[in-house]
Amino acid sequence: MANIRDLTGLRFDRLEVLCLASQDKYYNLYWLCKCDCGTEKVIGGSGLKSGATKSCGCLNKELSRKRKVNLTHGYSNKERLYWTWKGMKARCYNTNNTRYQHYGGKGVIVCDAWRYDYQNFRRWALDNYYEDDLTIDRIDNNGDYCPENCRWATSKEQANNQSRNRILKYKDKTMTMSQWADYLDITYGTMNSRIQRKWSMERIVNTPIRKRLVVN
Repeated sequence: MANIRDLTGLRFDRLEVLCLASQDKYYNLYWLCKCDCGTEKVIGGSGLKSGATKSCGCLNKELSRKRKVNLTHGYSNKERLYWTWKGMKARCYNTNNTRYQHYGGKGVIVCDAWRYDYQNFRRWALDNYYEDDLTIDRIDNNGDYCPENCRWATSKEQANNQSRNRILKYKDKTMTMSQWADYLDITYGTMNSRIQRKWSMERIVNTPIRKRLVVN
């Protein structure tokens, strides 16, 4: 055991080294340690010296409990708002989510303030008239989940918002329905009516209401 650094008596975070316990065939050393919680455990020397192992395992359990408390702050995971938060993140970051292609797959993200702290999201929701029969709606469907781009809406309002942000292309121009209505100087209602009647984009663009605008 030449050139072995004796760790006996040294402390590594919550662990105090009692003695050398063993050495494997690869010359890795294992030390008997006593944790501040009273548990004795044999731990690899590399983990002690690198800081990867800080306790007998009790520290990770404590941190896990704290994360859970911080996450829900005592609120039940049966709370509808909690699952709204979980679903929002899954759509943006879980590639196995069935709706990922429409969210994360298109670059939509959740702002850090919400993504990493349920309480921030919950506080915003309650301050912005959340009700259990409402759903979270992005005002700009191409934008992210963040306070400035989200609201609580009924299913009908959300469907209308999605329609307003429907992308339509004609010649070299690509815009949402709302943008086309503004460009053509017609109301959104007129634009939507033409779409519902299955008008072609050429007919929509070249049929005037107030004045004729032709896309070159």
